[in-house]
Amino acid sequence: MVIMSGWMEKRQQFTIVLSSIKLFSGVEKMENKENSVKIKWIVSLRALACVAVVLLHVVACWQGVDPSGSIGRPRLILDQVIIWILVRWAVPCFLMISGYLLLDPNRDFTIRKIYDHIRVMAIALLTFGLAYCLIESILTMGISDIPKVLITSMGNLIEASGWDHMWYIYMMIGLYITVPLIRRFVASASWEEVKFLLITFWILTIVIPTVNLFFEIKITTLIINFSPFIFYFLAGYYLPRMEFRKTTVALCIMVGIIGFMLMMLSKLYGWQVSVNPDNLFVSVYSTALFYTASKSEVLEKMEGSKLIRSISSLSFFIYILHPFYLNLVMKGLHVYPDVMPIIIGEVVFWIFAFAASYISAFVLQKMGMLRLYGIK
Repeated sequence: MVIMSGWMEKRQQFTIVLSSIKLFSGVEKMENKENSVKIKWIVSLRALACVAVVLLHVVACWQGVDPSGSIGRPRLILDQVIIWILVRWAVPCFLMISGYLLLDPNRDFTIRKIYDHIRVMAIALLTFGLAYCLIESILTMGISDIPKVLITSMGNLIEASGWDHMWYIYMMIGLYITVPLIRRFVASASWEEVKFLLITFWILTIVIPTVNLFFEIKITTLIINFSPFIFYFLAGYYLPRMEFRKTTVALCIMVGIIGFMLMMLSKLYGWQVSVNPDNLFVSVYSTALFYTASKSEVLEKMEGSKLIRSISSLSFFIYILHPFYLNLVMKGLHVYPDVMPIIIGEVVFWIFAFAASYISAFVLQKMGMLRLYGIK
């Protein structure tokens, strides 16, 4: 790996910028034109990641709610190996996008803004999150005992026991709380300190949990319960500011994909394998893809599309809404992708879920109902 020339000079510039600012958080609000400038490759990558997450949940939702469990082996290989590989990078990339934007000392991100971000997440939980908990409680308990349904739903919301995809909202609240501390580190850390922290987090929160799960052992002494999210958060800030050889990046992508494919194939034969961001090979190829995206001229050009910009701006609500349509069809109507031929069923459900959630979010935006979340 060849670190970007001038790294130390840039770090010193970041430190000078921060040292001229004051606030009780250590970062004073200042006028910065860069804050209003959209980073084109980020806009495009966010849109692509949003589309990928919908496909990810098509497969996950089907496997989670199909009572028959009669998915044939060819379809299992397609869904759990091929499709998972194509889309599993999306959630880590969302985390890295957040790290890239929120940890930059040159971007204005005060304590007030942290409160605003947390407020948006809290509102999302109290509206969509509670609604999903109510739906699940009604499907399970009926409506004969309304007080019990309400109490159970509130309990599930507090315990984060609602629909699975809402975990991301709880996790982001935790990350926002850590932002002031991490920004201080980013502004003053040397490259040796950065490298040490990234490697340490990667080993403790990704490598060791993967080894534990895959080999059914318990190396727990040094594991940090933070999970791998801090690693991705930091990696998102630092990776685009580095320089790697193209062969190194290509090798990481190849090793990550092949390794993940082998792990998923072994999962079909009974091995315990994590398919979450804490999977070792997911981390390898996701970070390599994110780095590639940060240097991509194609993503820069894609941002010129109004549709891409619209999907990107509404990605948070597409993420929140699409499981509603998937559960409506699968849990409510008991219709699954296998009503159609292999591949076709998955693609049709993907297009349906994405189109329905995007149109819903777009209509809500035009009606002004997303202003509460800071979207005009």
